[in-house]
Amino acid sequence: MEHHLWKNFFSGIVVCFCIFVSLSEPAFGSYATLKEFSGEVMIKNAEEWLQPKTDMPLYSGAKIVTKNGTAFVIFKDGANMQVDPYSSIRAIDQIAPAATSSSDQTKIRRLRIMLGRAKYEEQPNRERNTRIELPTAVAALRGTGGWFGADETLNSQGSLYEGNMEVTGVFQEIIPRILDLASALNSPTWSASLNSAAQADNPLANVREIQAEIQTFGTNEDPEIQKQVQQTLAVIVPVISQIQQKLEKARTAETQKSKADQAVAAATSDTPPQVTEANKMASESNKTFMDTTRESTKADISLVLETLKANPQGIDIAQAAKQRNDRAMTVAEQAVTTAVQAAALASTATSEKQLDTAVAVARTAAATTQTIAETIKTSNITNRLVAQNNQEGLARSTALDDIAEKTLTAAEKSGQSAQNAIILAQKEETLDIALETARTGEASSRAIQQTAQRSSQAAQAISDNDPAADQLIEENQKETDSVDQIIQSLDETIETTQPLIPETEDDTEETDTEETDTEETDTDTEETQPEVIESDEPENPQERDFVDDEEPASPV
Repeated sequence: MEHHLWKNFFSGIVVCFCIFVSLSEPAFGSYATLKEFSGEVMIKNAEEWLQPKTDMPLYSGAKIVTKNGTAFVIFKDGANMQVDPYSSIRAIDQIAPAATSSSDQTKIRRLRIMLGRAKYEEQPNRERNTRIELPTAVAALRGTGGWFGADETLNSQGSLYEGNMEVTGVFQEIIPRILDLASALNSPTWSASLNSAAQADNPLANVREIQAEIQTFGTNEDPEIQKQVQQTLAVIVPVISQIQQKLEKARTAETQKSKADQAVAAATSDTPPQVTEANKMASESNKTFMDTTRESTKADISLVLETLKANPQGIDIAQAAKQRNDRAMTVAEQAVTTAVQAAALASTATSEKQLDTAVAVARTAAATTQTIAETIKTSNITNRLVAQNNQEGLARSTALDDIAEKTLTAAEKSGQSAQNAIILAQKEETLDIALETARTGEASSRAIQQTAQRSSQAAQAISDNDPAADQLIEENQKETDSVDQIIQSLDETIETTQPLIPETEDDTEETDTEETDTEETDTDTEETQPEVIESDEPENPQERDFVDDEEPASPV
């Protein structure tokens, strides 16, 4: 339907004032400003729940949720929006994906009203298309002033007092009412936002909030919305499963950290210092893994949000960041496993060489998990630049891509080298090479950690628009050759040690008969050292005799 309701609502003075105050906003990449607010207002901005502040810059995809409060937003092009109590609204500003050059770019403004009421006013603008997206309807605006909203039963409503619009879907042409608390509590999307804000650090709560939001539009027949609903849900479902798996691994790491801490606390004056240090490194590795696991979920959430915004560039960057983070977490998971194995080797060691190998491997694992933490931090800063529409920052951050990829590759190889050292340390005939391998890995992992840390510092400087960013980027790029040398050294170490690693049962060839399988399995059991595991009741270190000329006992 098309509505033509003209009134001389806007005065030139008001419009000029709105444009002036919005253009005076210094934040780069922001599309609007939270000019005023009163009462209880929650803002989700650049992927984080924040306390509202006067003149707060708002970025594309910002979400405004009110309780008993109101918010007044001024857009950079002079439009403005008043959000009433008990409302949930997301505002998305972006360039149309079909734009091919700066001369024909079209700005798309999508105001997604899940619940409550908003008054929106704008002047005609050929470079902008505005869509009011409601649970069951879409209103395309042209130079409009009016109220729009949705109640707790998903009724889509609106009424103009100036301008015109074209509406598709089920729509009630009335002024929406201001809702109360009881009505808001009956809305799944509003409740999900409250739960998400109350658990800002809970990634599952954040993703489920978006899931509730997108499901609000499940019955909307607009093809564009339906496409987006399906695309977003296709991302959300596997992400929830992946986040659950990550959080479970974090809980396992917490248990392993507790055991390592108990071992440190139980140490006596007779306990070899290497045993205590190995357990300290295992505790540190698991603590870093726990923190990094939660940090890695930010890339998952970024991908969901960029899909929700239908931002092609943002989706590509978030997807690349998620893939790198997931790869990094695999390295970190192996590192904490290695750290626990090193602590177990130290607790059962029968020679100084075994002890020294265990400590060097434990240090390598700790440095590797720190490397992963810095790598993921760098990826997430890039995602933040996308959320802030910081195009200049994104362009500069690409200079860090090559060194980040090389650093991650080096961390993977460092982890493999440490694993080889653990296995070789379990037999006297390969103990010397195990110790040499462990020490090489330790030195490499420390250098890699420092490079990763400098990369994250450079990325943070870019995000902060720090004048020192360019110098940090340049210094970081100069480290490319040294990282290449580390990778080459680790490759040589792995190439040397790999042939000495006994085959595991899974690596042996299957035979045609069950009897032969059993015989080979028995043989492998005798010849192959099982994976080191942590014992709940380790051998008392004080009661062991250390000898260098006998084969060490198995740490299993």
